[in-house]
Amino acid sequence: MRKVVNLPTEAQETPGLTAFDSLCAEDEPWLDACFVPPRYFELMAGSRSVAVFGESGSGKTALYRALRGCCYDKEGHPVRLVAEWHPALPEADAPVDFTSVRGQVRCVFDACAMALMYYCAQYPDALSTAPQWAQDTLTWFVHTYGQGDLRIRLGPLLEESEPGGKALLESLLDASPRQVLNPDAAPEQVAARLTEALTRMGLRGIWVMTDGLEAWAKADPKRLSDTLNAFLSTLPL
Repeated sequence: MRKVVNLPTEAQETPGLTAFDSLCAEDEPWLDACFVPPRYFELMAGSRSVAVFGESGSGKTALYRALRGCCYDKEGHPVRLVAEWHPALPEADAPVDFTSVRGQVRCVFDACAMALMYYCAQYPDALSTAPQWAQDTLTWFVHTYGQGDLRIRLGPLLEESEPGGKALLESLLDASPRQVLNPDAAPEQVAARLTEALTRMGLRGIWVMTDGLEAWAKADPKRLSDTLNAFLSTLPL
């Protein structure tokens, strides 16, 4: 479908055409400027975990972007690390149990590792000036919980980074990490160590955020609900 907007004749000297490339508000550059905080926005922007529900087009993505904005100061510098988590639904015949929860946790930690690498590429001094134990902890976390071949995954970032950021990434990727925690350490222990190290880089911890689950909700609402309920039952994490 196409939309054509006719402006009043007094507002235009010659006939004009306005084209919409997308019918999704989240794709429009003006979305952030038009955002009006909903009720309880300050509660959502606090330190507690929040799940937001709403129909398609109700403004969830606009809210998501506004909450992300709370992770930056007035100069645009990050005050928190933001990890974008993309939940993975179990196979149709797989039980939604603690095993699947551990898989989601691994995905979350992988997202945190990637967010950390991108932050270090942009602000290399934040890591290089942190205490040695914090550097060792973050190096261990990246190598332990980053999935796949990190050098391939970070290839575009290595190409685009400034020399200082690229050098730091190279040193992180080439490092032989020390074993900070046992391989079977509980996820909440890992999260606590990660958060503690991030604060030594000048960050206020980490937010894990996700958006865009409507397609899964429509395709298999019960499995999505069961998966998220199982995962969110681990909130002490």
